[in-house]
Amino acid sequence: MVETDACAEGIGAVLMQKGQPIAFLSKALDYSPVFSQLPVTTDIEAAEAVPEAVLNRRLERKGNTATPQVQIKWSRLSEMATTWEDYNVLRQRFPDAPAWGQASSSAGGAVTPTATKT
Repeated sequence: MVETDACAEGIGAVLMQKGQPIAFLSKALDYSPVFSQLPVTTDIEAAEAVPEAVLNRRLERKGNTATPQVQIKWSRLSEMATTWEDYNVLRQRFPDAPAWGQASSSAGGAVTPTATKT
């Protein structure tokens, strides 16, 4: 008797004789996702996008150093168009971007607290 099993990660089979396993085979499957639609690529410069929010952070090894990276939500782009960027490079290129936590008004200007007299 042959018993089999399968899942997304692999397949397996066991050859049984008198209720005892006498041989087995297993095979890992390479998982490659299949998309019904390919992701849209966007030219960030052409869209005049700026970093709007930092969604995640990580350290990426580059040679002997760890480089901080951030996952960015870009202004003027869809929620699906996030990218991982080197933090220091991005911060230098977009020093006043909303992603760094500066407050701004709906009119686009900087927000500064006003002093109140008591």
